[in-house]
Amino acid sequence: MTQLKQDPMLPIVKVVISILALVLISTWIFKNHFKSDDNSIDLSEIVISKKLHFYDHPDGSIRITDIDGEILNVIEGEAFVRVLLRNLVKERILMGVGPEEPFELIARKDGLLSLRDPISDLHLDLTAFGASNSRIFIELIEDRDT
Repeated sequence: MTQLKQDPMLPIVKVVISILALVLISTWIFKNHFKSDDNSIDLSEIVISKKLHFYDHPDGSIRITDIDGEILNVIEGEAFVRVLLRNLVKERILMGVGPEEPFELIARKDGLLSLRDPISDLHLDLTAFGASNSRIFIELIEDRDT
């Protein structure tokens, strides 16, 4: 009998294809549903607003700092946050702007939590992605009220 050998690259290829599919789907959702000209973002009273910088590291982690450079969190292994930020940063790169300009994390009176890029004027409703995906951003708002 002949034994079939599994290609050692097959598991790696499956992971790469899965990641590419996640990025493509997230990009499509971002492009089609989260434009700033969409009036679906609720503009109720702002309760808390924080300016944050996000820095991507080669090891896959994301360092989050406040406007003064104080490290608020280092995120590891959060694919949702990574894809979300990459889509926002892509718009900035097309405009010739880097990470020196902060993003704005906004908590509104009605419970809406959104991330706004003041450069491209894109708004993302983070609460729309569910509690488990928006958890990191909720913690950033709750930890240090400004």
